[in-house]
Amino acid sequence: MIARTISFVALLLPSLAFAETEFWLTNDRININLGAFITEFDGEGRATSDAGRGTKIDLEDDLGLEESVSVARLDTSFRISSRHSVQFSYIDLSREGDNVTERPLLINDTLYPVGSDLDVDFDYRVYKLAYTYSIWQTPDYDLGFTTGLHIFEVGLTIKTDLAKTEDSDETAPFPMFGLRGSWLLDPDVFFRTSIEYFAISEGDVEGSLLDILVSIEYKFSKRWGFGIGYNHLDLEAENSDSQDELDYEYDGILLYGKLVY
Repeated sequence: MIARTISFVALLLPSLAFAETEFWLTNDRININLGAFITEFDGEGRATSDAGRGTKIDLEDDLGLEESVSVARLDTSFRISSRHSVQFSYIDLSREGDNVTERPLLINDTLYPVGSDLDVDFDYRVYKLAYTYSIWQTPDYDLGFTTGLHIFEVGLTIKTDLAKTEDSDETAPFPMFGLRGSWLLDPDVFFRTSIEYFAISEGDVEGSLLDILVSIEYKFSKRWGFGIGYNHLDLEAENSDSQDELDYEYDGILLYGKLVY
């Protein structure tokens, strides 16, 4: 579906030739959104030992991680010109948990037998940097191609009643491509959306990333406003050689204040 949409818009490019616009976009140069992100998770993964063995674990059921958290989230956008803009986002979705194991868990090189009392810290931070080129603009909407990076910092620390500690940290950059749009529903009301996607299948590595965001914003003054949005992310990665894998999904409601320059 996403690939067909991108292909359709790409076919229109030769016929699209718009002059630099001077309508509401000129008052939409810098957007700073800061608010609360209320999120529910569903995650599975496997971290194998040097011998290629490991237990596939449910992050919430096996490790006792919180199924829902409320965290701060920052989203910014800077419009260089009416056609060119850059975006940056930051979210810290780290969680804690504790659980008594009901089955043996082999994670990396450590075996946690049945009855182990686990104290878990799961660090998960997301940095997003994107560039958008607007290909279609009217007095009511702005639609553009976007490309950039999703950078995930993932760390897992497990402490047990036997004073053993297991630490693992990874940083994974995912390139992404997609569409980003803004619609003017009313002089002070905007509908904004973005769809970002990436898939890779190279050698032993396979993975995909889908990130969908939709929001409604209301500006109650020239500089200030607020918004409500919904965000869905689905990340899958697997190494068939090492048998490491991660399947991570979250859905969240975003409530934020807005500053506009």
